[in-house]
Amino acid sequence: MPPRIGAPSVPREQMGGAAGATVAVFAGGLTHIGPRSNQLLFDAIVDTGGILLSELFPGTIPQAHRFLLRNRIIAALASTVVIAQARQRSGALNTATWASELNREIYAIPGDITTPGNSGCNRLIADGKAQLLASYESVEDICHSQHAPAYPDTARSDTAGTVGQQARTQSSDTQERSPSDGLQERILNALGNQPMRLEDLHQTLMHDDATTPAVQDILTALGLLELDGMVEHTAGGVKRATGSG
Repeated sequence: MPPRIGAPSVPREQMGGAAGATVAVFAGGLTHIGPRSNQLLFDAIVDTGGILLSELFPGTIPQAHRFLLRNRIIAALASTVVIAQARQRSGALNTATWASELNREIYAIPGDITTPGNSGCNRLIADGKAQLLASYESVEDICHSQHAPAYPDTARSDTAGTVGQQARTQSSDTQERSPSDGLQERILNALGNQPMRLEDLHQTLMHDDATTPAVQDILTALGLLELDGMVEHTAGGVKRATGSG
């Protein structure tokens, strides 16, 4: 078995096919993927339906600052980010920062306080920036199945019309409302012109005399509101978009 360098290669090797497709994001072009000792791992990712991803031109050489930019893509692709090990200054903590700005769920695995490689995770937990992942079994609680599309495809109509008009050309009094519509209204009522962090929004929704939504449902509703131009994300959290009322 070839050597593995760094924590990122470990989850893919240990979880095997159970985790579904794997996405590997690189800080250089795809002609400069590395480390070379992980080439068999990269081949296995592609062979099992995963992808090797880079936003850079194929010939771009990896440089230190590009790893930090790469981390924002990793955070954006994930619904939940788990920090397995991190020093006080590390790429993993940079990924956690991006994940926080994108309102992703963040978990960290605690470790021996005398080991420098655990100090970043321990600090995330102590500062309340990540939830503690205490056991391997806890992973099952945070692995979400793929969510259903907010606007499922409907069967094509045999009647004449432009492609894509089927569901959205129905009259408003007969069109079925998405289950998240009510939650979107609650979120808009809770938000103001000042940024609000996800945990604060969740706490507010817990006390508005309605059913407490799951964090994943809040994230889905926020995504739909952002697509509609109703909310916007900032470094300090999420807020009503300018001009949205």
